Amino acid sequence: MEDKELLQAISQMIKEEVKDIIAPLESDMKDMKSDMKDVKERLTSVENKIVTIDSRLTNLEDKIVTMDGRLTNLEDKVTMTNLIIENDVSRGIKLLVEGHQGLWDKIDNVEKVVEEMSPTVLALDILHIEDFQRLGRKEQA
Repeated sequence: MEDKELLQAISQMIKEEVKDIIAPLESDMKDMKSDMKDVKERLTSVENKIVTIDSRLTNLEDKIVTMDGRLTNLEDKVTMTNLIIENDVSRGIKLLVEGHQGLWDKIDNVEKVVEEMSPTVLALDILHIEDFQRLGRKEQA
């Protein structure tokens, strides 16, 4: 029986040695589980923040797309306005200047005609005065 007792004693010693080795490992494992739980919670918090940031970025992207569309629309309107100015307004100003020049040309022609007619008008005035004077003499006589 000594062998049996010796085996039991050795088995008991091994169990105690294993317990001594396993006990700190179990404690370490519990600490690791707790730490892992904390890491999981923190990761969940980070994931939630990332989802929020992603949502905000999506909203920002939508606004940028909207602004880009509005800017493109504004550029189109500016281009159309420039075309209208170049085609209609510029043409109108050109016609106005041409018409204004035409009026000045006519005024110059009228001034030339008046200058040319001035001696004739003066002569007619003199003749007319002479005619009035003759008529006045005839009435007095």
